[in-house]
Amino acid sequence: MPKFVKDIDRGWKAIKKRWNRTSKGISAVVGVMPPEASEDRDGISMAGIAAVHEFGSSRRNIPERSFLRTTFDENQSKYRVAMRDIEKGIVTGREKAPTALLKVAESCRSDVQDKMRRGEIKPPLKQATVEQRPKKDPTPLVDTGALLGAITARIRK
Repeated sequence: MPKFVKDIDRGWKAIKKRWNRTSKGISAVVGVMPPEASEDRDGISMAGIAAVHEFGSSRRNIPERSFLRTTFDENQSKYRVAMRDIEKGIVTGREKAPTALLKVAESCRSDVQDKMRRGEIKPPLKQATVEQRPKKDPTPLVDTGALLGAITARIRK
């Protein structure tokens, strides 16, 4: 029976070092962020408009029309696969974390905007609201396009 164990590093230390160097403390975010978030629209910031629609407002009689959370939930498996690919790319040295994470965040941003453009945000607008709109477009959250254009993807360190 052997009296000692010999640990032979076949690259693990290098992989671990590369992972820590490129991905430590980095996260991807998608939403309405500065400077777009602070844009004033009739006395309310774009971030405020986004929050009211995402969560609803009983005080203003606005129902929840989640565009961020629902899109993320609906595409979660797609984003998981992308994250696994990123991890492989970082470990093998093919990709750097910030660049790879931004690709996934941009994919999520695009999914959110596409869902909004297709009019898949529920519940639908009331007929009275549609009649007040200049173009009479019944698609929720895209009347002026300001909210749609304010959705961004970023990397935070």
